[in-house]
Amino acid sequence: MSETSKLSDGWNQRFKQATDYDAWGQLVEAADEYLKLVRAMKSALNQENIFSPKQSKVLKRIASCLESRAKSLQLMKSPPDIELSDVRQLKDILKNLLQNEQVEIPEELDQQMRELQLVEKISSTENTPSPESTEIPTLEDQSVSQLSDSTFNSLLPRLTPGKGETLVTVRIEKIGLKNASNHIDPFIIVSCKDISGVDVCKPQKTPVCQSRDDTYLYFQVNVELQISVEKLPRNSAVFFEMKHYKPQKRMTSLKCFSFMELDELKPGPCVIELYKKPINYRRKKISLLTQKPLYLHLNLTLHTE
Repeated sequence: MSETSKLSDGWNQRFKQATDYDAWGQLVEAADEYLKLVRAMKSALNQENIFSPKQSKVLKRIASCLESRAKSLQLMKSPPDIELSDVRQLKDILKNLLQNEQVEIPEELDQQMRELQLVEKISSTENTPSPESTEIPTLEDQSVSQLSDSTFNSLLPRLTPGKGETLVTVRIEKIGLKNASNHIDPFIIVSCKDISGVDVCKPQKTPVCQSRDDTYLYFQVNVELQISVEKLPRNSAVFFEMKHYKPQKRMTSLKCFSFMELDELKPGPCVIELYKKPINYRRKKISLLTQKPLYLHLNLTLHTE
């Protein structure tokens, strides 16, 4: 097997692992795999006589896309700079690049990357510290709650129900976890997804929990679902992903998830089970987080015209 073939096989395996983690909601692991792949590509690009100028150019664009996706996952950007669907467009390009020099980055994605790099360049110039500045804060110096509220709190206002429509307010009361008080800056992402795992309305992030004890994280926050019950596709569900900050990795990680199916969207208090990661939006092959009586506690209110 040639050197380029070995490189290609290794890159494609890591690319698949990264996008699988990404699709499952394992953001820490996905970002790590993306960055490992980027480092491998950059290392290969530094070697002479392996790639043609055209191949090198395309590889650099692919590496840039993957690095942007990894950064978005690390910082929980909403919306991300690069969507997973965009990253997946690179699969066949990466697979065929070393055998076919004619492959190209999709024009729309390439333009998106150029615009993003321009924004980053301008931002970097504007944020260059003055000579008098003696300290430059780094991500190590910041917890999730110290970053901008817009990044980690994206709750949306309640919509106005149309004729014959029912809207749902989900009040997240608390979540029960072993050693709950040890979790740093925990928050919950609420989303509505169809059976294929595709969002049917805009996901929302809660603020970090208001208080905690050894057993519970208390949120006491309302989340207004951005779609009526009547418009939710058949077999869709409302997902709750509890995430927290891991300082040793400087990343936000999924702790557990829960979900409600359509027949569970009824007014009043309810408790729902917690499941282990990786998240599976198809709700297959899922395992309980614990056998202890620890749940996500909610209270639903339904609104009609």
